[in-house]
Amino acid sequence: MTHPLSCLSTAELERLQGALQQQVLDLPNARLGLQRHGLPHNLGLCRFLAHWAEQEGSARSLALAIDAMLSERRKLERRISDLVWSGPSAGGARTTRDQAVVIRELIEAAQQRLLITTYNIWAAGFVRELLECIAEKLQANPDLDVRFVLNVGRGTNTSSDRAIVRDFIHTRWNRAWPSAESIPPTYYDPRALDSDRNRQAIFHVKTVVADQALLVTSANLSNNAQKRNCELGVLYRESDMADEVWEHFEGLIGQGVLRRLIPS
Repeated sequence: MTHPLSCLSTAELERLQGALQQQVLDLPNARLGLQRHGLPHNLGLCRFLAHWAEQEGSARSLALAIDAMLSERRKLERRISDLVWSGPSAGGARTTRDQAVVIRELIEAAQQRLLITTYNIWAAGFVRELLECIAEKLQANPDLDVRFVLNVGRGTNTSSDRAIVRDFIHTRWNRAWPSAESIPPTYYDPRALDSDRNRQAIFHVKTVVADQALLVTSANLSNNAQKRNCELGVLYRESDMADEVWEHFEGLIGQGVLRRLIPS
């Protein structure tokens, strides 16, 4: 099981450390304090903080432990590229990181552009939190260029292409966002809706571009893929390949290969 502190992004760990150093968190009852500091206030983290206090651990000692965690995180962040794993720790990998944490860090750091593509998305748990984070960033920085590319598949549905797209928008995508007004441009590959299986294609790319950072991963944007499944990704912290991926999708959009989902 992933430790609650390991599930926090670097920025979140820094905020938690600051709150602990200032001694403004009531560890046995930390939920409201975490919320005030813009930190996740899930049951796992609250239980850990309460348990720390029960074991006579102080806020300052926990802040020192977090400082050690941050030091290790920053060593990894200085690398040009890194392997990002999800699933059980085993083998020769030096670290097994929750990919959800890496994605959240990329989203938090994005200032100019953010591209997220996935085959499957399910807006529950951490995925809903990510979408809320993006919506908040767009409100604070309207110039942030955010784009999504999703797979809208036919499956066994015999309805028209238009009906399937409309149903996806109403039942999945519109409901995923905190506010319908904040939904960024979202695209799909219409070939996935072809009723002829011989011509049908599936959009299966799973990647994140955040400014000059690039994550290419096997994991979909869902709780299972990020927290339970065995998945592997490669994170390039600053790379020209981020430009190449962004421009490739921009070309697909410009050529009409990818079509825009229009919320209604």
